[in-house]
Amino acid sequence: MATSILWFTVRKNPKYPLITDGHIQYKNLDSIDKTEEWLMQAIAEAGQEDVAKIFLAEYIDGNITIVEY
Repeated sequence: MATSILWFTVRKNPKYPLITDGHIQYKNLDSIDKTEEWLMQAIAEAGQEDVAKIFLAEYIDGNITIVEY
């Protein structure tokens, strides 16, 4: 008889995709209690102002990680 074991990793701070394929994910912004203005300021501080040029922007552990096209 085969036995299987499942392993789960619990993250205290999950990832939230805030921009995907050049589009803001408003539902995820709401989930982390942030506004579009906050997001635009954050990506501007990272040197990018055009959302359409961002492939992925994720909110992870209080930081934003940006992947451009």
